[in-house]
Amino acid sequence: MSIFRITVAPAIAALLSAGILMACENASVQEAFQIDEQVERVEVFVEKGDVAIWTSSASRVRVERTLVGQPGMHVLETRVDQGTLSLLMSCEVPLGCAVDSSLYIPADVPVVVEVLDGSLHIDGLPQG
Repeated sequence: MSIFRITVAPAIAALLSAGILMACENASVQEAFQIDEQVERVEVFVEKGDVAIWTSSASRVRVERTLVGQPGMHVLETRVDQGTLSLLMSCEVPLGCAVDSSLYIPADVPVVVEVLDGSLHIDGLPQG
């Protein structure tokens, strides 16, 4: 089992809300990575953000995401356990934070997605 977790400091969010640091509404960071382990199922949870899932002819899952908001606002977890890829994307603060993502998944891999606040687009994949 592999677990990758990025938790960005809640102290920065506290400083922003106190007005000590100025928020930049359009701040964003883009990142992309491939899951090298064999994936038989994908589970995605997004607290706030848009998700697009696309059929891929590649044999591995690829994740591209944009972290919207200031550094320190995002909680990201990527884990592969017994063939299931779990992606958690959430925010430490309720405002000014989102994680927009695109996932490229082999066509035969089932996907379960939960988006609390945002849009979802799935193209050509089994759901389950």
